[in-house]
Amino acid sequence: SDSDRLPRGQRVLVSGLSARSDVNGLAAEVQHFDESVGRYAILVLVTGEQLRVKPEHISAVAEPSHDDEQSLPSWQDGLGTAAQYEWLADCYRLRLDDDMNYASFLHGIYHPAPTAMTIFEDFLLFAKLARARGVVPASGWDWTTFCEVAAPLLRVALPQHEALEKHGVEQLQLQSGASASRSLRSTAERVYGSDPLAERDPFCEIVEDQIQTALEPEPIGGSYYVDTTLESDAAIFADVGGAA
Repeated sequence: SDSDRLPRGQRVLVSGLSARSDVNGLAAEVQHFDESVGRYAILVLVTGEQLRVKPEHISAVAEPSHDDEQSLPSWQDGLGTAAQYEWLADCYRLRLDDDMNYASFLHGIYHPAPTAMTIFEDFLLFAKLARARGVVPASGWDWTTFCEVAAPLLRVALPQHEALEKHGVEQLQLQSGASASRSLRSTAERVYGSDPLAERDPFCEIVEDQIQTALEPEPIGGSYYVDTTLESDAAIFADVGGAA
Protein backbone atom coordinates (compact mmCIF):
# COMPACT_ATOMS: atom_id res chain seq x y z
CA SER A 1 0.00 0.00 0.00
CA ASP A 2 0.98 3.64 -0.37
CA SER A 3 1.39 3.96 3.39
CA ASP A 4 4.06 1.24 3.35
CA ARG A 5 6.10 2.91 0.61
CA LEU A 6 9.52 4.23 1.49
CA PRO A 7 9.67 8.03 1.13
CA ARG A 8 12.00 9.99 -1.10
CA GLY A 9 15.35 10.47 0.62
CA GLN A 10 15.03 7.32 2.73
CA ARG A 11 18.47 5.78 3.29
CA VAL A 12 18.51 2.10 2.35
CA LEU A 13 20.93 -0.80 2.02
CA VAL A 14 20.96 -2.82 -1.20
CA SER A 15 21.04 -6.63 -1.04
CA GLY A 16 20.19 -9.79 -2.97
CA LEU A 17 20.82 -8.52 -6.51
CA SER A 18 22.17 -11.18 -8.84
CA ALA A 19 22.80 -9.25 -12.06
CA ARG A 20 24.39 -6.39 -10.09
CA SER A 21 26.00 -8.18 -7.18
CA ASP A 22 28.65 -5.43 -7.08
CA VAL A 23 26.01 -3.08 -5.65
CA ASN A 24 24.99 -5.41 -2.81
CA GLY A 25 25.94 -3.97 0.56
CA LEU A 26 26.05 -0.38 -0.68
CA ALA A 27 24.02 2.48 0.74
CA ALA A 28 21.47 4.23 -1.47
CA GLU A 29 18.69 6.80 -1.27
CA VAL A 30 15.15 6.28 -2.51
CA GLN A 31 14.16 8.61 -5.36
CA HIS A 32 10.60 7.41 -5.99
CA PHE A 33 8.48 4.30 -6.48
CA ASP A 34 7.75 3.44 -10.11
CA GLU A 35 4.18 2.14 -10.19
CA SER A 36 4.49 0.90 -13.78
CA VAL A 37 7.15 -1.69 -12.94
CA GLY A 38 6.66 -2.06 -9.18
CA ARG A 39 10.22 -1.02 -8.38
CA TYR A 40 11.97 1.69 -6.45
CA ALA A 41 14.25 4.13 -8.23
CA ILE A 42 17.30 4.49 -6.00
CA LEU A 43 20.51 6.52 -6.11
CA VAL A 44 23.56 4.46 -5.12
CA LEU A 45 25.60 6.88 -3.03
CA VAL A 46 29.02 5.40 -3.71
CA THR A 47 28.80 5.09 -7.49
CA GLY A 48 26.23 7.77 -8.32
CA GLU A 49 24.20 5.28 -10.36
CA GLN A 50 20.42 5.37 -10.51
CA LEU A 51 18.89 1.89 -10.46
CA ARG A 52 15.41 0.41 -10.30
CA VAL A 53 15.10 -2.44 -7.82
CA LYS A 54 12.33 -4.57 -6.36
CA PRO A 55 11.23 -3.70 -2.81
CA GLU A 56 12.71 -6.93 -1.42
CA HIS A 57 16.19 -5.83 -2.51
CA ILE A 58 16.37 -2.77 -0.27
CA SER A 59 15.98 -2.28 3.46
CA ALA A 60 15.64 0.98 5.36
CA VAL A 61 18.63 1.78 7.55
CA ALA A 62 17.86 5.32 8.73
CA GLU A 63 15.21 7.97 8.86
CA PRO A 64 14.57 9.96 5.66
CA SER A 65 17.31 12.45 4.95
CA HIS A 66 16.38 16.07 5.43
CA ASP A 67 19.75 17.62 4.67
CA ASP A 68 19.32 21.23 3.65
CA GLU A 69 20.60 24.64 4.62
CA GLN A 70 18.10 24.83 7.49
CA SER A 71 19.19 21.44 8.89
CA LEU A 72 22.98 21.49 9.03
CA PRO A 73 25.12 18.79 10.59
CA SER A 74 26.00 20.03 14.08
CA TRP A 75 29.68 20.56 13.35
CA GLN A 76 28.80 23.36 10.91
CA ASP A 77 26.90 25.42 13.47
CA GLY A 78 28.65 28.71 14.13
CA LEU A 79 31.23 28.33 11.37
CA GLY A 80 31.29 30.63 8.36
CA THR A 81 31.16 29.04 4.92
CA ALA A 82 34.89 29.38 4.21
CA ALA A 83 35.84 28.12 7.67
CA GLN A 84 33.69 25.00 7.22
CA TYR A 85 35.81 23.75 4.32
CA GLU A 86 39.10 24.16 6.21
CA TRP A 87 37.65 22.65 9.39
CA LEU A 88 36.48 19.49 7.62
CA ALA A 89 39.85 19.17 5.87
CA ASP A 90 41.51 19.41 9.30
CA CYS A 91 39.12 16.74 10.57
CA TYR A 92 40.57 14.42 7.92
CA ARG A 93 44.16 15.50 8.61
CA LEU A 94 43.94 14.92 12.36
CA ARG A 95 42.45 11.48 11.76
CA LEU A 96 45.48 10.63 9.63
CA ASP A 97 47.71 11.51 12.59
CA ASP A 98 45.54 9.56 15.04
CA ASP A 99 45.49 6.51 12.77
CA MET A 100 49.28 6.57 12.61
CA ASN A 101 49.81 7.09 16.35
CA TYR A 102 47.13 4.79 17.76
CA ALA A 103 46.72 2.10 15.11
CA SER A 104 49.91 2.24 13.00
CA PHE A 105 47.60 2.69 10.01
CA LEU A 106 49.49 4.80 7.47
CA HIS A 107 47.45 6.53 4.80
CA GLY A 108 47.13 9.91 3.13
CA ILE A 109 50.28 11.97 3.65
CA TYR A 110 51.54 9.26 6.04
CA HIS A 111 51.44 6.54 3.36
CA PRO A 112 54.82 4.73 3.26
CA ALA A 113 55.26 5.84 -0.37
CA PRO A 114 52.79 8.69 -0.88
CA THR A 115 52.00 9.93 -4.37
CA ALA A 116 49.52 12.49 -5.63
CA MET A 117 47.22 9.61 -6.59
CA THR A 118 47.37 7.74 -3.27
CA ILE A 119 46.63 10.97 -1.38
CA PHE A 120 43.83 11.83 -3.81
CA GLU A 121 42.20 8.40 -3.48
CA ASP A 122 42.41 8.52 0.31
CA PHE A 123 40.83 11.97 0.50
CA LEU A 124 38.17 10.94 -2.02
CA LEU A 125 37.28 8.08 0.32
CA PHE A 126 36.87 10.54 3.20
CA ALA A 127 34.72 12.86 1.06
CA LYS A 128 32.44 10.08 -0.19
CA LEU A 129 31.98 8.65 3.29
CA ALA A 130 31.25 12.12 4.66
CA ARG A 131 28.50 12.58 2.08
CA ALA A 132 27.09 9.06 2.43
CA ARG A 133 26.84 9.42 6.21
CA GLY A 134 25.34 12.89 6.19
CA VAL A 135 28.36 14.70 7.61
CA VAL A 136 28.07 17.15 4.71
CA PRO A 137 24.62 18.26 3.49
CA ALA A 138 22.99 17.14 0.27
CA SER A 139 22.76 20.75 -0.93
CA GLY A 140 24.59 23.99 -0.27
CA TRP A 141 28.02 22.35 -0.09
CA ASP A 142 30.48 23.53 -2.76
CA TRP A 143 32.68 20.53 -3.48
CA THR A 144 34.93 22.50 -5.85
CA THR A 145 35.70 25.10 -3.19
CA PHE A 146 36.18 22.38 -0.58
CA CYS A 147 38.79 20.67 -2.78
CA GLU A 148 40.53 23.98 -3.54
CA VAL A 149 40.78 24.76 0.18
CA ALA A 150 41.85 21.23 1.09
CA ALA A 151 44.44 20.67 -1.67
CA PRO A 152 47.38 22.57 -0.12
CA LEU A 153 46.52 21.26 3.35
CA LEU A 154 46.66 17.62 2.25
CA ARG A 155 50.38 17.97 1.56
CA VAL A 156 51.10 18.92 5.17
CA ALA A 157 50.67 16.81 8.30
CA LEU A 158 48.50 18.06 11.17
CA PRO A 159 49.92 16.54 14.37
CA GLN A 160 47.90 16.79 17.55
CA HIS A 161 49.90 19.66 19.09
CA GLU A 162 49.29 21.81 16.01
CA ALA A 163 45.60 20.89 15.96
CA LEU A 164 45.37 21.88 19.64
CA GLU A 165 46.96 25.23 18.94
CA LYS A 166 44.69 25.87 15.95
CA HIS A 167 41.35 24.57 17.22
CA GLY A 168 41.61 24.33 21.01
CA VAL A 169 41.33 21.34 23.31
CA GLU A 170 37.53 21.15 23.26
CA GLN A 171 37.40 20.55 19.51
CA LEU A 172 39.83 17.64 19.82
CA GLN A 173 37.89 15.85 22.56
CA LEU A 174 35.40 13.12 21.73
CA GLN A 175 31.86 14.43 22.05
CA SER A 176 28.46 12.74 22.11
CA GLY A 177 24.84 13.61 22.78
CA ALA A 178 22.57 16.37 21.58
CA SER A 179 24.48 19.04 23.50
CA ALA A 180 27.91 18.00 22.20
CA SER A 181 30.10 20.76 20.83
CA ARG A 182 32.04 20.63 17.59
CA SER A 183 34.69 17.89 17.64
CA LEU A 184 37.23 16.97 14.98
CA ARG A 185 37.65 13.46 16.35
CA SER A 186 33.96 12.70 16.84
CA THR A 187 33.20 13.92 13.33
CA ALA A 188 35.94 11.70 11.92
CA GLU A 189 34.45 8.72 13.77
CA ARG A 190 31.10 9.47 12.19
CA VAL A 191 32.72 9.63 8.74
CA TYR A 192 34.74 6.42 9.05
CA GLY A 193 32.25 4.52 11.21
CA SER A 194 34.84 3.68 13.86
CA ASP A 195 37.59 5.12 16.02
CA PRO A 196 41.28 4.49 15.23
CA LEU A 197 41.53 1.57 17.68
CA ALA A 198 38.43 -0.27 16.46
CA GLU A 199 38.13 -2.77 13.64
CA ARG A 200 37.73 -1.01 10.32
CA ASP A 201 34.12 -0.41 9.27
CA PRO A 202 33.05 -2.77 6.41
CA PHE A 203 31.28 0.01 4.51
CA CYS A 204 34.52 2.00 4.50
CA GLU A 205 36.28 -0.93 2.82
CA ILE A 206 33.48 -1.29 0.26
CA VAL A 207 33.79 2.35 -0.78
CA GLU A 208 37.57 2.10 -0.90
CA ASP A 209 37.37 -0.92 -3.22
CA GLN A 210 34.94 0.97 -5.47
CA ILE A 211 37.37 3.89 -5.73
CA GLN A 212 40.38 1.72 -6.46
CA THR A 213 38.47 -0.19 -9.13
CA ALA A 214 37.20 2.99 -10.78
CA LEU A 215 40.60 4.69 -10.78
CA GLU A 216 42.80 1.69 -11.56
CA PRO A 217 45.10 2.67 -14.44
CA GLU A 218 44.84 0.52 -17.54
CA PRO A 219 48.00 -1.42 -18.53
CA ILE A 220 49.28 -0.78 -22.05
CA GLY A 221 52.44 -2.14 -23.62
CA GLY A 222 53.81 -3.39 -20.32
CA SER A 223 53.39 -0.01 -18.61
CA TYR A 224 50.57 2.03 -17.15
CA TYR A 225 48.93 5.31 -17.93
CA VAL A 226 50.01 7.92 -15.42
CA ASP A 227 46.56 9.51 -15.45
CA THR A 228 43.31 7.62 -15.24
CA THR A 229 40.62 8.12 -17.84
CA LEU A 230 38.14 10.02 -15.74
CA GLU A 231 35.48 10.10 -18.44
CA SER A 232 34.85 6.38 -18.02
CA ASP A 233 34.99 6.65 -14.23
CA ALA A 234 32.88 9.80 -13.82
CA ALA A 235 30.18 8.01 -11.80
CA ILE A 236 32.57 7.59 -8.86
CA PHE A 237 32.50 11.37 -8.39
CA ALA A 238 28.74 11.84 -8.80
CA ASP A 239 28.03 12.14 -5.08
CA VAL A 240 30.88 14.58 -4.43
CA GLY A 241 30.24 17.25 -7.03
CA GLY A 242 31.01 15.30 -10.20
CA ALA A 243 34.25 14.96 -12.17
CA ALA A 244 36.05 18.24 -12.81
